[in-house]
Amino acid sequence: HGKHQVLCNGFCYKPGYARTVYFAHNKIKISEKERSRRIEYFGKFLADPKVEKIFHYGSSDTVKYQELLGLKTRGYTYDTNYAEYLRYPHRRRFGLAEIAKVRFPEFAGYKDIVQPYAKGKDGDIDFGRIPPGVLTPYNCADTDVCKRVEKTTEKKISLPLLQVYIHCAYVLNAAEAKGPFLDYKYWSKVKKLIPSRIKSLETKLKQIAGNPDFNPGSPPQVAKIIYDKLELGKYLKKDTRTTAKETLELLAEHHEFPSLETEWRGLSKMDSTYLDGYKLSADTYEGRLRTIWWLTGAITGRLRSGGKKEGSEGEGIVNMQNLHKDPLLMNLLVSDPFWYKLFQDITAYRSLKAIYGADYSQIEVRVLAHM
Repeated sequence: HGKHQVLCNGFCYKPGYARTVYFAHNKIKISEKERSRRIEYFGKFLADPKVEKIFHYGSSDTVKYQELLGLKTRGYTYDTNYAEYLRYPHRRRFGLAEIAKVRFPEFAGYKDIVQPYAKGKDGDIDFGRIPPGVLTPYNCADTDVCKRVEKTTEKKISLPLLQVYIHCAYVLNAAEAKGPFLDYKYWSKVKKLIPSRIKSLETKLKQIAGNPDFNPGSPPQVAKIIYDKLELGKYLKKDTRTTAKETLELLAEHHEFPSLETEWRGLSKMDSTYLDGYKLSADTYEGRLRTIWWLTGAITGRLRSGGKKEGSEGEGIVNMQNLHKDPLLMNLLVSDPFWYKLFQDITAYRSLKAIYGADYSQIEVRVLAHM
């Protein structure tokens, strides 16, 4: 689709046979009457549950049909994105371009043909810029690859499990736009506190190093202090000059420098990745933190958070599975921006002595297994 409308839709009923139907394009003359007729016919096709439909990441396409064309989809029974993942969970990426490169070399690189046309001067992507002579084979290749994936996976995966993934995708898509709010007032307090703690640690590290220009963010300089000046390498079984966190934690028993370095790294990451990253996300998405949830890519089957999906802006995206456990950061996120008033009401109710919270280990997995 273009920025604000569906340009065309591709169909493929068997590998090697694909068609593209246009609804709008500035290089193709389609009257409003003809466009309405095509959309109406397409809508009947989409709404017919007897016609089974295959999508690649269909929770996005079907929502776009609803939003941009007012059409509902029924009979969406197979998704090649999740089918490919269930068949080959060891792989990291499951976009059509990656699948084509790995499994269907005759289609390798087909998505690259549209980039020179779709990308604007400011870097934005708009498929409405692509000439029909280029967009049509591209669109047909999309559906053809999907069909090939379906034919090569349908008998090798669990179809009920695939249905779980299809339904789950809609829930996660809705959740992406409703992340937690950032508590700006509390953020301001923490932002003032963390730099002072970082500076204090830097002062101690420089004193131990005996060098006012010592940079705790430089692994070679840190290694020089640990292994040359303090000679802590003798406590390690292997002859190495690593400054990895695990090694620093082992050496912390013998000198304070490794533990101070570890604490400095943690606070520095809190300041840049979490404080600055959280604020960028909240400023970008009207006070909420935003993530992208991935059902694919983890060999264990768990969710992934963060990253960038094709066509997404990616600005201000955070990893919601990597929230810091430091108490200062745990209190940055709230479910409701009016929690201050709620907190005041609760504390004003003096007979309420405590608030209890309970969490059942893996409760969502247990409930799903029971169902």
